[in-house]
Amino acid sequence: MAERRIERRTSVVIKAELRMPGADGQIQSTPVLIEDRSVSGVGVRMQDPLPLGTKAKVISSNAEFSGIVMRCVPVESGYLIGMRGEWRLPAAPKDSGVRPIWDLSGRRRLPAAQRPAEKVRAARLKNQHKRFSDPTVRMQFMLETAAHISEGQIELEGWRTAEQFQDCKVRVPEMKPHREKGDKDYIWRELEKTNPFSLAPNAVFTLRFPHRPEGRQVFHFCYEADPGLRPLSEVLQRLRAYYHLIERQRAHAEMFGVDPIDAVLVETNGEQRARRLMEMVESTALSGSGEKATIFQFTISPLFTVVVDAGSDQKLSACLVRPEMILEPLWAAPDFTMHALGGYWQEDVSTSEATASSGPE
Repeated sequence: MAERRIERRTSVVIKAELRMPGADGQIQSTPVLIEDRSVSGVGVRMQDPLPLGTKAKVISSNAEFSGIVMRCVPVESGYLIGMRGEWRLPAAPKDSGVRPIWDLSGRRRLPAAQRPAEKVRAARLKNQHKRFSDPTVRMQFMLETAAHISEGQIELEGWRTAEQFQDCKVRVPEMKPHREKGDKDYIWRELEKTNPFSLAPNAVFTLRFPHRPEGRQVFHFCYEADPGLRPLSEVLQRLRAYYHLIERQRAHAEMFGVDPIDAVLVETNGEQRARRLMEMVESTALSGSGEKATIFQFTISPLFTVVVDAGSDQKLSACLVRPEMILEPLWAAPDFTMHALGGYWQEDVSTSEATASSGPE
């Protein structure tokens, strides 16, 4: 087990199955919870003990681990099993039948929006090569530019970044995995004990739609950038803090100075990770109960960073060519419904088209 301990471990929260031959030679499958992993090891929690030296496989939705049991320790609500072996990714099916949430096909061939040449030149100057590798900088640029070219339909107000929220702390309950006797799956339950969690959103901002009726003009958002570098368990902790602050404690007005928060916008690095985050938001790992969080919406960075044709043999990132795309329905709720910021696409664009169609011929 010494080799296992010198490797860097990553804490995770992943449902999986442990498979091993039974006494009758048949493969037995038992639900487990992966709690940590390393390059050549995995730690799982399960209901029953396993003898040392047992050969088994741990299979999750996106990976498979084969190895032998090196450690079995009794803990509350089960046993912690330490295994050593090797990981491998499952072969991707030829046709999974799963349609992507965000369709990137054809985006590399998107024509540039019709726009005065000076605006394209200004956008190129803003690129500064690596500047927009920071998702928060990119988000601010797209919103500011989209508001500027909207001709007064949209106003960006109160853009504030993480530096202004360094002292913000949320009390978040501790969690414990639990499985009822006879049930196959683990569920998470909240404990009475709470811990302070520092929560500094990448940005908090407001969109105002001055031409709308009263009550539909102002929308407040938190923006959370997830480049995919943090372990999912850390991202889950941040999402739990948002959930408790906004939906449970309703203390966001005091902390962020705005009310209500219409959505916590999460931008991550690709669809696979986005789907995993959406699954976590829907599970008891977020709420500790059967309650569903309603505040989270997700999108992926490749929508904005893909290189497109900007005309005149120019190739630029999509966020520079069409910054107003940030207002389109690119934000997915955990139930896969697509949303636009403040309902802009559905409400303002359709109204403009109706006005144009009813105007003089």
